[in-house]
Amino acid sequence: MRDKRPILTALSNFRTKDKFSYNEFQERGLSPSDPDKCNDMQLIVNDCTDEIIAGITNDLSKRELTKIFRNHLHAVNKFHYDTGEREYLCDRLYDLSVIVDADIKHDLNSWQYGSVFNTLMRITNFLRGAGKVVEVRQQRCTACDTMLKTSIMGRQEGIPDYNWHIIRCGGCREYNLSSIGPGVNGYRSENYQLVEQLPKANYSEEEAHVRLEQIKYFRKDR
Repeated sequence: MRDKRPILTALSNFRTKDKFSYNEFQERGLSPSDPDKCNDMQLIVNDCTDEIIAGITNDLSKRELTKIFRNHLHAVNKFHYDTGEREYLCDRLYDLSVIVDADIKHDLNSWQYGSVFNTLMRITNFLRGAGKVVEVRQQRCTACDTMLKTSIMGRQEGIPDYNWHIIRCGGCREYNLSSIGPGVNGYRSENYQLVEQLPKANYSEEEAHVRLEQIKYFRKDR
């Protein structure tokens, strides 16, 4: 049986975080919402988190966990929030879904933009071949053990690995150091945020780790 403790720890850390704080809004380039709305959004996400924690504890399937997300999402009156707030709320629910590996992207898009728009976007992406993934690369978050996933969208020989990437886990929000590797001409981050790129021409791996620790220290309250 899979050890549930790392997932439960990540969920607990996610729940205790102030997910709609002033600093979080600033980091996204948004004007902070009024405190009542921030509290409402925090309660929505935390209530969902509590039920997900109970679901993991009781060994619910991914399908059952996904249903929990849908029920909470559909109970929210989206017209109570502006566009930026809806996007922010969806981002936080997506961060939560990543921890338990539940696929709710379609549900989030449908809730946020409407089913017609979401269908048109899926058709457009299909025609563009946007969904073609040739490889998925993974590394463990150093804090919560979540597998941080990078979808490789294309390969081409001769492309160097130019940069170190400092990334932020979508679950526990810890900073990690990553490298995509050579021969990649397109990729997509699935459950983390790119924070900073460090040219390998200027940074050794040791120097990149030093920069990582600086970011962890100076942004630890964000």
